[in-house]
Amino acid sequence: MPFTYSINDPKYEDISPVYSPDLPPTGAASSKQQEDVYLRRRTTRIKLSKYAAYNTYHHCEQCHQYMGFSPRYQLYESTLHAFTFSHLLLGQEIQLYFIIPKSKEHHFSFSQPGGQLESMRLPLTSDWNPNCIKSPIFTPTSGRHEHGLFNLYHAMDGATHLHILVIKEYEMAVYKKYWPNHIMLVLPTVFNGAGIGAAHFLIKELSYHNLELERSRQGSRPQDVWPFIILTDDSCVMWNSVNVDSKRYGSPQMKTWV
Repeated sequence: MPFTYSINDPKYEDISPVYSPDLPPTGAASSKQQEDVYLRRRTTRIKLSKYAAYNTYHHCEQCHQYMGFSPRYQLYESTLHAFTFSHLLLGQEIQLYFIIPKSKEHHFSFSQPGGQLESMRLPLTSDWNPNCIKSPIFTPTSGRHEHGLFNLYHAMDGATHLHILVIKEYEMAVYKKYWPNHIMLVLPTVFNGAGIGAAHFLIKELSYHNLELERSRQGSRPQDVWPFIILTDDSCVMWNSVNVDSKRYGSPQMKTWV
């Protein structure tokens, strides 16, 4: 059998520096292997950035407290709070439930410690903190308690942020089990059979109502309270920072994430 120094088997094309695609494969076995390659779906190997978002299978020492595996906070240390607001178009009151871990209660305003939930705190537009994400992040999700990319610790480079999982009532227990240190917004029972559009609608209406509550609570001018939210999918892998031009918009330089 003659020896050939050129590697022409397609399975070596992405790992061998001497692979030669121009040389035809020799032998029946090589021909069969080449046919199998074209039948398979073309895939590409990628390496995720260290700033990627992760699912429940990611474990590292930095994420223990973020995920709720810190000895300071037990898994059962979260409280259920009802939140009701009126909607003119629907002509009725909408009651939602927030599951709030003890470690995240500072993001909310209560009538008294452990009392009635009044609003979700929003920053002022003049606040400047490079290690804090101003906009609350809402992630509607269903059936993705294991594979949803809800671990944003590395994606945000460790910056403080408010992340809320928007879930259906019948999935409340399983999401709380897998993500014990996450804030959860539980949709009303009538939304159990609804799609993602209904969740988006409710998040938007809730955010409008909460913005008015915060303007009233802080006693500031309407334009002084930060009005933006981030509505994201549960499969968003990468996040990027955007620096807003202060000269163009007439405000201090802001860094947000998209």
